[in-house]
Amino acid sequence: MMYRVKTGRRLGRLGIRVALAALAALPGIDWNAQAHATDGSCPDCASADEARRTRLDALLEDDPTRGRLDGRLGDKPWIGQDWATLPVAVKPAEESLDLTTSLQHLGSYQSRRTSQKIEDAKALAPKGLAIPKPIQSPPAALDVWSRVHVKGLEGDTTETKRGTIGADYKLARGALVGMSAEIVDEGRVLQQDTRLAAYFAIKPWSPVTLDGKAQWGESHGLQGGGLVTTQSAVTARVKGSFSYEGLVLTPMASVAHGVDEAPATGGGRAIEKSTLALTPKVSRPVEIGGGVKVEPFLSLKSALDISPASEAAAHGSTDTTRSVGGGVTLARPDAYSLSVTTDLEQSTGSDHTNVKGRFELKLPLR
Repeated sequence: MMYRVKTGRRLGRLGIRVALAALAALPGIDWNAQAHATDGSCPDCASADEARRTRLDALLEDDPTRGRLDGRLGDKPWIGQDWATLPVAVKPAEESLDLTTSLQHLGSYQSRRTSQKIEDAKALAPKGLAIPKPIQSPPAALDVWSRVHVKGLEGDTTETKRGTIGADYKLARGALVGMSAEIVDEGRVLQQDTRLAAYFAIKPWSPVTLDGKAQWGESHGLQGGGLVTTQSAVTARVKGSFSYEGLVLTPMASVAHGVDEAPATGGGRAIEKSTLALTPKVSRPVEIGGGVKVEPFLSLKSALDISPASEAAAHGSTDTTRSVGGGVTLARPDAYSLSVTTDLEQSTGSDHTNVKGRFELKLPLR
């Protein structure tokens, strides 16, 4: 990957820092913030700059909506209706745990309780007595949501805690805007990130979605004399979903730009990165009965680094990362999900190929 490193101090972040500080001070949430404050360097990184590049890559790939866009645009619940028996959806995986809820989900939970009370009343009511049916309210345009994700449940230094709260508003069918705030506590690198994000999405026609996001954040840690870095990123994306004779083709293209800046006391250096990515995916979902679905898939990704890098930029030198992945998912929605995936990734200018395998089993707690 190629990055442009420059010197300079950026001003005008007072409002963002005040908002992030208020988020970090939310009562009832202990993220061990007092123990974290650094340049983000870690023992596994060759340098602080390498750690900052890794953090910037993670920010560019981050989804501040936590996978809500497709469901909200299609008037589908973010949390499945099978979870309406509980106010919070609890979804453990092999080494992680997800807790999610929203105003829309709490409404479904209350409606389910009301329906159950009516059914109980019918059993006790005299025969022939008319019992009112529960009122079915249309989905509200505004929804407030939250998600807590804990990875590394063994409690060692690899544990990561991520808490997100957000709100989005449907402007019309197929169009919404939203904001989210997040705290990420990474035990492995003794680092805490706080972020704010704004996002939008629109479906100009059924198979195509256009969306964008803007994110701002700060990172703190213990090492490096209390250096604080700030990040910002913007991303625009277009995604399609097309079906043909049982195959589902999901092409996607995105362009992104991000900056990780250090204050003047830490050298005042800013690391920038811009990427252009194409990601087609093809899958074949098959129903095998009982609501169980098997879905083999194959995906390709080509990410071109278009950020200029001093002398290399003058020669038009670029860096391209290509990856191919495949796998299969066996799932019964809102009951369980078992997936096995393998990815191969290689960058131009490198003979090394990264191989990543993943086995994931998700079983909900009822």
